[in-house]
Amino acid sequence: MSSVPLLASLDCSGNQIESLDTPATPLLELLDCRNNQIETLDLDALSSLAKLYCGSNQLTALDLSSNQKCTMLDCPDNKITSITVAPKGKSSLVEINYSGNPLQDLGFVDECDNLEVFVS
Repeated sequence: MSSVPLLASLDCSGNQIESLDTPATPLLELLDCRNNQIETLDLDALSSLAKLYCGSNQLTALDLSSNQKCTMLDCPDNKITSITVAPKGKSSLVEINYSGNPLQDLGFVDECDNLEVFVS
């Protein structure tokens, strides 16, 4: 994806995408990339990300440690075995849905002081 610095919302769901590059979207608040074939997501440059919908892909890990503003993580039906979030006191996650994944270590939940909804 070329430079789109003012993009606030991206919906590329249901397109059989295998990779997604978002480095030039610093204001992106909502990313919906559900129902594709994505294996990895680099979210480091998305410091404004508030909602991530990435269910039904081929993801094996998610790293939200750079996404302190993220309040919603919807990642069901992947192959996720690892989720990393911002350190305790810095995570804004309120809702997480990770159902249908083989993830067994739920230690990341302890970092989510604001968590209200958790679907496993």
